[in-house]
Amino acid sequence: MPAPVQASEPQSVVVADTGGEGVFPRRTPALDDRMKAYPEGTTLAVIGGETEGGGITWLRVRAPDGVEAWVPEQ
Repeated sequence: MPAPVQASEPQSVVVADTGGEGVFPRRTPALDDRMKAYPEGTTLAVIGGETEGGGITWLRVRAPDGVEAWVPEQ
């Protein structure tokens, strides 16, 4: 009989190395669809897989204020 699978905590990423600009989430995985910036040090929960758009790998995330959006993986 297989062992039960336990749910894991959502993966998270921390905004870093932006030169002080923070990260601008997007409603869609496109560079020109910017929303308000989140500063360096902000933890974003990864809520979906990766996708490609405009030659960039994007992650679906949830910000601490509940906003769900796309951010560049880099």
